[in-house]
Amino acid sequence: MKKLIPLLFITGLLLSSDLKTGEKVFKEKCITCHTIGEGKKVGYDLKDIHKKREIDWLKGFIKKPSDFYGKDRIADSLLKEYRIKMPDFDLSEEEVEGIILYIKEKSEKGEEKKTPGERKTYLENEFDKEKYKRGKALFSGGIIFKNKGTPCISCHDVKGVFSFGGGKLGTDLRNAFENYGEEGLLMALSDIPFPQMVPIYKDKPLDSTEIEDIVYFLKNLEKEKKENNLFFPVFLGVIFFSSIPLLIWRKRNYGVRKNLLKGGK
Repeated sequence: MKKLIPLLFITGLLLSSDLKTGEKVFKEKCITCHTIGEGKKVGYDLKDIHKKREIDWLKGFIKKPSDFYGKDRIADSLLKEYRIKMPDFDLSEEEVEGIILYIKEKSEKGEEKKTPGERKTYLENEFDKEKYKRGKALFSGGIIFKNKGTPCISCHDVKGVFSFGGGKLGTDLRNAFENYGEEGLLMALSDIPFPQMVPIYKDKPLDSTEIEDIVYFLKNLEKEKKENNLFFPVFLGVIFFSSIPLLIWRKRNYGVRKNLLKGGK
């Protein structure tokens, strides 16, 4: 019994250490896309996920999800539902174990919901054209980010919006709002979870107003589509009305030109 007490104490310390590691990694890497008991967000609600999936599968998928897509039925069904691949985070075995332990712990006790702060929502009926233009300009680099970060268009395109297109390194964000939702986009740009983006914005983060404007732009792309649809009718109208004076006055100086061509006779 005396030998058992120190063993239990050491085991408790190890579990506590793993739990802290899991909590730290989850809040740094996972919370942007997932909740534990607060419902779906960008990704799956992870409450009791350890009871729904085999532990070996769960460890493997958390460790390197890219190995599963196109080869695993569960991974492919998640991709079909959420329309975005979970990125590889280069986690250690200890970190993976810690995340699963943290999920188990929070599944029992519940998790405090993380919100984007006091940001107002953008469900107003009235369209804010100036806010939309700022978001579009920030996305394209027409307005420089306060912290001199790389404009979104360097890696991403928004189909049908920019005449010369955008970068192809990242995904086309035409359906970003539909896929992520407002809260998901706000959090994804505040606490960037994507490994390719972290080094770019780690020391040059976007401020809250810039994030809100970009999200507003992506949310209201349908307004852009409607505005673009007016271009060709307006263009044709301008050409038509500009040609009327030319048609009316086409013979105005014909008599003078005729005499000049005949040498003034």
